Amino acid sequence: MELLQLQYFQAVARTGNITQAAKELYISQPCLSRSISRLEQSLGVALFDRKGRNIVLNQYGKAFLKRVNASLKELSDGQQELYDMSEQFSETVSVGAVTLRFLPRLFNQFLHQNGHVKFRLINAKPQEEIERDLQDGAIDVAFTFAPISAEDITCTLLTEEEILLAVPETHPLAKKGAVDLAHIADEPYINLIDDHDFSDLSKSLCKQAGFTPKIRFESPTADFIASLVSEGFGCALFPESWKSTVKLTGISFLHLTSPHCRRFIYLSSHKYNHQSLASIQFIDFVSRFFS
Repeated sequence: MELLQLQYFQAVARTGNITQAAKELYISQPCLSRSISRLEQSLGVALFDRKGRNIVLNQYGKAFLKRVNASLKELSDGQQELYDMSEQFSETVSVGAVTLRFLPRLFNQFLHQNGHVKFRLINAKPQEEIERDLQDGAIDVAFTFAPISAEDITCTLLTEEEILLAVPETHPLAKKGAVDLAHIADEPYINLIDDHDFSDLSKSLCKQAGFTPKIRFESPTADFIASLVSEGFGCALFPESWKSTVKLTGISFLHLTSPHCRRFIYLSSHKYNHQSLASIQFIDFVSRFFS
């Protein structure tokens, strides 16, 4: 049994198709088929059942795949650990987040003390994608608005953030200071597009207030939401942290007395994936920063 055979087996198990796996591995289909056959012969059992042009893992294949995945993951972590020990990659932290807006302030203060560290930022993604990246080892740490509850993930609540109501300065509510969210039930509403986690949260808060928002615009960015509110196109929910990163002229911000408009920020890391020294230092810094 060879390492290459295990990698080939993993690829075929993932794709369920010899032709597709061979393309991904840049080898010929007959070569891949022979490799899988030799692996099955060495194990004494068939690992796949053939169904038309596709193949699927049988009970032996499923059991073996769990072991192969764990073994290859251990080897990958061992390689990464050796790289870190040689200081080739020990100074890089990979970060995934459902939003990147509150991170510059963190990076600024952390880098004052750890100027040698480099960051690799993953584009803002929905929570389920961030969780998958963390499980797969594609990122070292994750910032999310909902907890990650998997047994192999360490998840810590960092802080909670107030969500404000943004209205044009000319709006009748602009001087109120604080209102119930239900006051804008009949107002045109501006929201982030649906693939942002805050889009779902804002709709949920409106539902708690007893109404479905009358969405006039769906924006890809907080900056454009602020522009639309400023121009009088509608109202929007606005997390406190957005205020420090967008142009705010022509907007009034109101506190919301009902419902309880807050969102929570969580920090997560994998319990068993190898963590570089830089990642450990960053996780410790973030915990202390928010405490």
